[in-house]
Amino acid sequence: MPLQRMLCFVFVLNSLFSCRSPQRISDTKDLAAVFPARNIGILIGQPLTGTSNELQGIDHDVANMEAAILGLNQGFKTRVSNDEGKIKVLTAIAEAAKNVGPDGTLLLYFSGHGDRDGQLVVRSGDNANLETEVISAMELALVLGLGRTLHQSQPTPIKRLIFILDSCFSGQWFDGAGMQFVETFNKGFQDAFKAKTSSLSGLYQQFFGFSSSRPNQTSRILSAKQGSLFTHLLIQSLNSLKSTHSSKIRDLISKTNESLTVSGASQRGVPFALPSNDILDETLF
Repeated sequence: MPLQRMLCFVFVLNSLFSCRSPQRISDTKDLAAVFPARNIGILIGQPLTGTSNELQGIDHDVANMEAAILGLNQGFKTRVSNDEGKIKVLTAIAEAAKNVGPDGTLLLYFSGHGDRDGQLVVRSGDNANLETEVISAMELALVLGLGRTLHQSQPTPIKRLIFILDSCFSGQWFDGAGMQFVETFNKGFQDAFKAKTSSLSGLYQQFFGFSSSRPNQTSRILSAKQGSLFTHLLIQSLNSLKSTHSSKIRDLISKTNESLTVSGASQRGVPFALPSNDILDETLF
């Protein structure tokens, strides 16, 4: 998407922020950097209902992931975006970036299709529109930049940004073409928002990403009732680690990938962390 078109979202975001419909908000606890803080989790499901690419079980992925977050009690508020059009999805992400506190954690979860470049496939418009579009790494960086800087007189970096992606080829985000995403957040985004970011060194201080598959792998759906394999096993691993309060983020990664191996699936999750040791050695609970 051209930068000019992306910047046109400014007007859309302004209008939607001021007159949006009520959203389901919940208090939660999970992988937050600081508690208490203004932490936000946004859970995006794209089953693409009614299209030729419709996916079964995505609604269960989102519901199960929200329930898992709700069960961990660390100061999040959650927003569910299920089968919404691209502009609504981007607006929800931008609003989350706007509202997360200076010590806060922003967690974004996506379940749906990914294209060969790892871009996230989303519904183009409302349910009557059966066309699809993609969200690229650059678009996501720009829309988060809009949310973070456009509506704050003195923008501060997000303390911790977490991305969990359950889609085919999602490893591209952390080990492939989508690596521009990481670079854009703390380097290139300032070029688009110089007037607002002159004193802001980056959009985040810490970043943790975990994708459901390697750059060249598809992601498996278990069933319409169980949802996706990666999400199912990630939640299962998270719950099993609750009894060990010394469990770290790296333990969640290894346990999830071990479970994928045991399941017989070829896909493996791809983690990415900045700064690496600081994030991976954090305790989960």
